[in-house]
Amino acid sequence: MGDTFRPLEAITRAQVAKILAKTLQLTSKGTSPFSDVSSNHRSTGYIAALEQAGIALGSNSEFYPETPVTRAEQETFLYRALQF
Repeated sequence: MGDTFRPLEAITRAQVAKILAKTLQLTSKGTSPFSDVSSNHRSTGYIAALEQAGIALGSNSEFYPETPVTRAEQETFLYRALQF
């Protein structure tokens, strides 16, 4: 991926986590509680920070980091981030 914008590609849940965590200047105080996010995943700190802030809740103890985010999920992330 690198530093290219790629406007026509779908954005993953891990990428949304990174964008929101950096925008809100959130830092993780541990590892992700989601069973499908390993401690060495490139976005584990961002995902953990969003979970700790109550922005990312996951589903059935999973976050699905490489799954493209739906419009509804994106709006939910944004709504919770604005409430933060």
